[in-house]
Amino acid sequence: MTHNKDGFTLTLDQDEGLTRDAFPLNITNRRLESVQTEYDYKKRGKCIVLSTGNCCYYVYSKDRSFIVTELEFAVEAYAKLRDKTNYTKKTIGSTGA
Repeated sequence: MTHNKDGFTLTLDQDEGLTRDAFPLNITNRRLESVQTEYDYKKRGKCIVLSTGNCCYYVYSKDRSFIVTELEFAVEAYAKLRDKTNYTKKTIGSTGA
């Protein structure tokens, strides 16, 4: 999983019984409705839940040092930057009417 200013990209490193045709899966910030952190969801360990309008993706890491809270803060920072950019565009492009 990677995260940048455009959103998330999920890939498979090895065949885990999932259909490879579905990957890589790109979830843009526009489609993303929420990001949640879980610390021991269903006794499986830490995960990130990416929610879109019609689906939730539960992403677990095999790396025990995976820090889910840092990822949640990164998403919030990108959202603030996006909102600030959109506000600036609306302000600059407004006619004052």
